[in-house]
Amino acid sequence: SDSATVTVTVTEIPITKYEVEVNNGTGGGSYEVGATVTITADTAPSGQVFAKWTTADGVAFTNANASTTTFTMPAKAVTVTATYKDKQTSNEDDDTPGGSGSSSSGSSSDIGKDQATVSAANGQVPINYTVSKGIATLSLTTSKINKIIEESKGNEVVIDLSKVKDISAVSLPKKALETFKDAGFDVTLKLPTGTITMDKDAAASIADQSGENLTIELKQVASSTLTDEQKEAIKKDDIVFEINIISGTKKITNFDGSLTFQIPYDGPQPVAVWYLNEKGDLEKLNSIFENGMVTFSTNHLSYYVVGVDETKTEVKWVNPFADVKEDNWFYEAVKYVYENDLMKGTGDNTFSPNEMTTRGMIVTILHRLEDSPSAGANSFSDVEGNKYYANAVAWASENNIVSGYGNGKFGPEDAITREQLATILMNYANYKGYDVSAKADLSKYEDSKEISNWALDAISWANAEGLIQGDGNNLTPTANATRAQVATILNRFIEKNVK
Repeated sequence: SDSATVTVTVTEIPITKYEVEVNNGTGGGSYEVGATVTITADTAPSGQVFAKWTTADGVAFTNANASTTTFTMPAKAVTVTATYKDKQTSNEDDDTPGGSGSSSSGSSSDIGKDQATVSAANGQVPINYTVSKGIATLSLTTSKINKIIEESKGNEVVIDLSKVKDISAVSLPKKALETFKDAGFDVTLKLPTGTITMDKDAAASIADQSGENLTIELKQVASSTLTDEQKEAIKKDDIVFEINIISGTKKITNFDGSLTFQIPYDGPQPVAVWYLNEKGDLEKLNSIFENGMVTFSTNHLSYYVVGVDETKTEVKWVNPFADVKEDNWFYEAVKYVYENDLMKGTGDNTFSPNEMTTRGMIVTILHRLEDSPSAGANSFSDVEGNKYYANAVAWASENNIVSGYGNGKFGPEDAITREQLATILMNYANYKGYDVSAKADLSKYEDSKEISNWALDAISWANAEGLIQGDGNNLTPTANATRAQVATILNRFIEKNVK
């Protein structure tokens, strides 16, 4: 999901004082430039001691390692944070995924020295954490969770632990998921092993099944940990990942909504992702490989395999289309949709970029994005069962992505207009649980009054998301969408939403 952007126009007022915010301590307030600011850390949590002061605002502490210290106030607002670390002990604590996440001196990881950051529209919110046995346990207090909610103006919480060494899991309280879900946020966790995004439905479902705390794990596993059947199923160079959500001793394997994963991959291509079950059966998933990252979504957890797709013979893009030139504005978009099996040519060596796209073709493309699931009988009188788009139209109708013309007909062979395309894409985004709250002011376009009433919300959303940008002063909403335009809009839509 993409964060919404709010633009605020302000009038600058000369000020002589700037704010100091102190996390986990006292001394905050308004100070003049050059003033000496004294800060004192709060009492350390049970089992921990003060570690040091940190800040991203460039101030120099008199002694960052002292619980009470000073700094000179600069000409800007400053946020400082007291961090803590575990007391040194002689025995290693037992650490259960989803439990308290306490750390010990036996861990080789740095403890209490770093902070995770949570992206908010106004900047970053720091979060303390401890590390033990590959798990980063977040200190997400109620006040910290509420602060994230208050400061974020978007629709996504991003917790970034990607720079923390030797971890493959994050532990967080159930109340954090519940609060983020209630605020309408997707939750993204960035780990060194990859990125995990929970949509709102998944966050709610997982929280409902969880105890007080839960641990989310994304780790690469050795083939020696697999069953004989699973070992037989994978290739030599395949990479196997285990994905778990654990609360106490309970594994949460199925849930509503979906989790989207981004995993770094630098192996041979073309690349694909498979679900690997206990019997060694492989189920290929829809995935996208771009900029060194493999992206796929799922609603159940187990082993997943990333490796070469031997069913694909084309490894490197070789432009097969005589009517698509490298200097065409749509070149990269055509390359993208062709490489990802979303659109094909119209004949020998032709893509026909300026020809219209049919309504049946658009629905078929979205159906392919979903790995072509089966569907029931068609409800439209003009969709014949033997047509290539029949199953796709039935699937789209069942999931409220299309509703036809209202007279029992869908018009699968009709050219799709730009406003129809925007409407179908927004319906698909709703079906996937993507955020569709972005809205643009369409009055700047001279032909905005030509937009059909039923398409206003969709065109406003598509324009705000940069999917349909118009041609100068016009949006041409009722014009037919060409194949080049469709390729470009699909490319933008997938890159913004399929994470």
